[in-house]
Amino acid sequence: MTTISIVTFISGDETFSDNFSKLCAMIANSGFLVDAIVYCDHALSNQKHNQCQCRYLNTLGYTKYARIQAAVRDARSDFLLFVDNDLQSDCAACLQFIRDCLAAKCYVAWGRIGSVATPGIVPGMIQNDKRLSHDFIRPFLWSIHLGVSIPGQLFMMDRHFAELYLPSEDTIFDDLTIGIAARIHHVRVFASRTVLGYESPKITVEGLVRQRCRWAKGFAQVFDANFGKSSLLFVIIHALAYHFLWIPFLLFFAFLLLHPLAAFVCLLCFTYWLARYKVKNIPISILYIIVFPFFHFVWIIFFLIAYVKILKNKKCLIREPPQK
Repeated sequence: MTTISIVTFISGDETFSDNFSKLCAMIANSGFLVDAIVYCDHALSNQKHNQCQCRYLNTLGYTKYARIQAAVRDARSDFLLFVDNDLQSDCAACLQFIRDCLAAKCYVAWGRIGSVATPGIVPGMIQNDKRLSHDFIRPFLWSIHLGVSIPGQLFMMDRHFAELYLPSEDTIFDDLTIGIAARIHHVRVFASRTVLGYESPKITVEGLVRQRCRWAKGFAQVFDANFGKSSLLFVIIHALAYHFLWIPFLLFFAFLLLHPLAAFVCLLCFTYWLARYKVKNIPISILYIIVFPFFHFVWIIFFLIAYVKILKNKKCLIREPPQK
């Protein structure tokens, strides 16, 4: 009987997700042995949830990446499924995903992550952004062997891959770090087209800006860690695809303005696709095209600030030669 280690993370005052215990129970009832691990910021006694005994391990002050590395050491299985505590996973889809991963004998695997339907302009724009990044950019880059991004909310990883190839240096951009390791070492990956779970989108502009600032700081760390290495090209391509795609997009439509009818048809087709083929979502899709470059601009600014700080800190660590 195959054992699967299922890992989640609880930070701060987060409450334990019932969805995680349901997922563990379904997998356990499907012929697998489940090793459930919960990393949290405070000590908790082991509890049994829906026929699943969870091990609670205190990792106060750890980044998510440090917790992932701890899971590689603590897990009782070579197959580790990581699920964010605040993700509403589709248990049946995840079970099939695990079976597909084992059949494919892959080292890193992931599926698609959707957004919980939430009313409002900001959540609507985020759904459009996920449509572009999760349904087009990431699959396209991996299909042409340039992808390095995986969805950190839910993914599966082989212990041997982690032990051999994951860098020991800590980072706050765990998903990109894992994806880069998979890319440069040419390991077998499996990308499911199935939506495996749903996350609640940010509902305020402030929350969205904070998220972009955090991403920028993490990317600055990854950029610095890969500077001067062959992997830097993949890191740069990732940034161009995710945060600079709007520039050639706008230039393309500016060029098409010489042919207004063609520009209108192209814009209509793109917004209709972005709106997931729902006419009622087209206005928010158009708003996304107009407004969302601002958040990418915020990312660029905070990336530069974070990277300058990294360079300054490096200079401070260089000792001056002793005076004669």
